Amino acid sequence: MSLPEQNMIGNEWHGGDVYEQAETALCIWEFVMECRVEDKTKRPVDGSGVYEWITQEQGAYHGRSNAIKLAWLVERAYQVGNGQNEEYALDGLAFDWEIVPYIISTWVELFDSPEDITVEIADQLGETLPEALKQENPNE
Repeated sequence: MSLPEQNMIGNEWHGGDVYEQAETALCIWEFVMECRVEDKTKRPVDGSGVYEWITQEQGAYHGRSNAIKLAWLVERAYQVGNGQNEEYALDGLAFDWEIVPYIISTWVELFDSPEDITVEIADQLGETLPEALKQENPNE
C-alpha cells in the first residue's frame, strides 16, 4: 500500500490528502519547537505553554500524535478562512510561519487540551482568520 492510500492516523483520518495532512502536522510541530526555544509569536505570554498544551505534559510522542490529530482541523480552519473563490482571503501569508502559529496559539489560549478542538471550533476560527490575520499583519 502506498503512502497516499494509507490511513495515516488510524480511524481518525478524515479524508483529504495524507501528504498534506502530514505536512501540516510537521508545521504544527515546527511551531511547537520554535515556541519551546523562543516566543517569536508573543503567544502565549511565556512561549512554553504551547509545548505543554500539545504534549499535555506527557512527552514529545504524545505531542507529535496530537499534532497529527490536529492537522486536519488546522487545514479545515485554513480552508474556511481562505475561501474557495477566485480571490483567496489569505493570499500573501505564509501557512507555516503565520497561519499555523495563529491557529494553534489561539487554541492554546482558549482551550485546555488539543482534544477539545472540534470541527465547529475549527470552522469558527476559520471564519475569523482573514480579519484577525490582517490585524496581526497590517502590511499584508
